[in-house]
Amino acid sequence: MNKLFTLLLAITFVAATLTISAVENITSKDKVISVNLVSLTYGRVNASLEFKMEPNNSFTLTAGYWDRGSDWYAFNVGASYKWYIDAFEENKKSLNGLAVGPRLDFYYNDYNGTISNIYNPEGYPIFMVGAEASYKWVFGEGKYAIEPNFSFGFPVNKKKGEKAMQQYGFGINLGYCF
Repeated sequence: MNKLFTLLLAITFVAATLTISAVENITSKDKVISVNLVSLTYGRVNASLEFKMEPNNSFTLTAGYWDRGSDWYAFNVGASYKWYIDAFEENKKSLNGLAVGPRLDFYYNDYNGTISNIYNPEGYPIFMVGAEASYKWVFGEGKYAIEPNFSFGFPVNKKKGEKAMQQYGFGINLGYCF
């Protein structure tokens, strides 16, 4: 836990330092591809591709994969729509600044182990409906972005015989604007 906290603190410090010059570097790019650095610390690969739709909103596609150990694995795909809000009166537009919006996610969990009498060996899908909030800083003459984010979701369905659990997550995406 200490290593994770130190990593998050270092990333936040770098982002804050770069923000001083980033205010003038509002990106003129239309897309950002990014990877969630926090999920990498626990073996999950999660990437996103964000498209500028209008001056104040965007559409994001996400995908992820993780090996949960003990022959469990899962993948997900999702989409979100973000509204960029100029809450701090920084004159920021889409792909830069504070954003909020709804999201939809599809998860598929599977078990391919040999203990089939304990676990149901069949995979199962979960659909989630939720929301997210993030703040994106653009730096490096508008080429790079760092984005702390928070999301939560509620399952639309559940695996038979199990509780439907809400999901929440925190991440820090590092991205490239193009």
